[in-house]
Amino acid sequence: MNILLITPIWGYEGGTEQYIVDCLQEFTRMGHACSLVYGRKSTKPVEQGIAELLHGAYQISTLSQFESAEDALEVGRLNTILEGERPDVIFMSRVRNYALLSRLRDYGGLVPMSHDNWLVCMRMCNTTYFRRTICTHNMGCRCLLHGCFVRTNHDNAGSGLIYNSLPKHRMLLSLYKSIGVHVVASNYVKQRMIQHGFQSEQVTVVGCFTNLKPPPAVALNGQRPIISFMGRIDRYKGVDYLMRALAHVSTPFRCSVIGDGDYLPYCKKLAHKLGMSDVVDFVGWLSRQEIAAHLRAVSMVIVPSILPEAFGIVGIEAMMYSKPVVAFDAGGISDWLKDGKNGYLVPVKNTTLLAEKIEALLRDPQTAANMGVEGYRLVTCNFSKKQHFERLLTIFGKVVAGKGCNKHAFKIVA
Repeated sequence: MNILLITPIWGYEGGTEQYIVDCLQEFTRMGHACSLVYGRKSTKPVEQGIAELLHGAYQISTLSQFESAEDALEVGRLNTILEGERPDVIFMSRVRNYALLSRLRDYGGLVPMSHDNWLVCMRMCNTTYFRRTICTHNMGCRCLLHGCFVRTNHDNAGSGLIYNSLPKHRMLLSLYKSIGVHVVASNYVKQRMIQHGFQSEQVTVVGCFTNLKPPPAVALNGQRPIISFMGRIDRYKGVDYLMRALAHVSTPFRCSVIGDGDYLPYCKKLAHKLGMSDVVDFVGWLSRQEIAAHLRAVSMVIVPSILPEAFGIVGIEAMMYSKPVVAFDAGGISDWLKDGKNGYLVPVKNTTLLAEKIEALLRDPQTAANMGVEGYRLVTCNFSKKQHFERLLTIFGKVVAGKGCNKHAFKIVA
């Protein structure tokens, strides 16, 4: 099977970008030929040898723009790519250019993957701009009252805030509804899409997986417990809420904040203001190998996102290493985090309860260990790489056959 991957960013930048790299590796291992169209390269490139797996790689810089002066030229380039590569399936993420998307839809074999909430939210994150509260409404004029007419352009770093056009986003949403098959990471994203007019049979939940391998046991006796956050550091990932919660934890600990982002300076200042500079380490971005080593040593992982996560892959990475997870109950996190079994779910922004749950795990290492074992069982039973790609290739096969996909949503077995 010839598979064309399309992504705004090529390289390591976040979970979506890591997923595209993982797909390339696995599809190639399974004997499929892969080519790539990307908008720009990340400042964190892929490891040596991965790019060589591609049959062809092409840059179209306007993938993330609704329209541009170069649209006619770029559509011509896309036609040339399609004629040369002749993909059976086009597996894409976050294409916003209306002209390019229209051409891809007309070509056929198109399978969009929604890794986040961008399709049903002008700001991509399903939260209001001013109050940072989770939005449960349909996209419409109400969005403008909540400040959703601006957002950060994550696909073009450094470009600052950009204007969101409600009419244009509605046009894009309508075009996506005309695509017969969509795959998403969680039941939460599926329900939001249905709320916005997609048919249930259009959208299949495939879950996520982790490439991290289960490690040998590591004795942590005598070490101060390490609490870990891993992810992009922006105003919605909740590092500031984690800092405020940790200020009320009395049991000795260290906290490692892994990642970078534009909210990092504020979080460092907040940690200093709260008197925690000596126990919180802002480590920065780590490679996949470094994250694996880090997870072996931590006691728990915190996912304090105040936006509704489409999935929250860092959680199953922690579970693969038998670590309990404490998270705000936002979006698709409850697909894999079962309260009281493999960790704790906490109401969004409730720093008091977040501190209590962290304290409880620090004081009761046996319960934490038991939750870690349950997490490992759940991730290996429900979120293995084998299961994920079996689901994807079943969908691809039906798309190629022209039959569509009528599978029901993937459900977690607790």
